[in-house]
Amino acid sequence: MHFQLAYCERGRHSDAPRLQGLELVGLFRISASSSVVEYYKSQYDQGVDVGFANCNDPHIAANLLKMYFRELPEPLFTFELYDAFIAIGMLSLSCSFALAR
Repeated sequence: MHFQLAYCERGRHSDAPRLQGLELVGLFRISASSSVVEYYKSQYDQGVDVGFANCNDPHIAANLLKMYFRELPEPLFTFELYDAFIAIGMLSLSCSFALAR
């Protein structure tokens, strides 16, 4: 499966979902209709300039973004740096325990 997110130039997607969606509880936790998300994904994959002007569900855009990150060939936090991320997490954890004493 190939998923390609369209390059968003400044002002190109002026009809993108409104910023008020960012205040929704569970924006990235609650799923949108899977058939609608698949429709938008297929449109992006075909190179269609997808508009969200008539879309009143900000969960669709959130689901598309999550899908894009999930389908990247290599994660944003790369495999190469995995051990470093774990070490930083352990350091933070041990500092928290030291401060709690």
